[in-house]
Amino acid sequence: MTYSWSAANNFANFMGNEDSVTWVRNLSSVSAGDIMLLEYAGDGDSNLDHAAVIYGTGSTTSSIKVYQHSSHYRNTNLAAIIKRRPGVTVYIAHITPHWY
Repeated sequence: MTYSWSAANNFANFMGNEDSVTWVRNLSSVSAGDIMLLEYAGDGDSNLDHAAVIYGTGSTTSSIKVYQHSSHYRNTNLAAIIKRRPGVTVYIAHITPHWY
């Protein structure tokens, strides 16, 4: 395990410095395989708190399907996450590797 894979904030810092990442700005640009990063409101810091993988896309938060390790969110959608975590900030990273 590397530092960049041990926490959501470390991952975002690492990937933010890579030219293979595009930060998605609207729901219609979300693709299966994109990484979703969450900043929970009211936790007293500005660090990213959780990460997940997008596996289903669409034009609404309820059509964006998300998979992650937390049992509460294992197989859910973005709308459910937003409802469960009021004030959450969502960042989505589209990764296009350039190393092959």
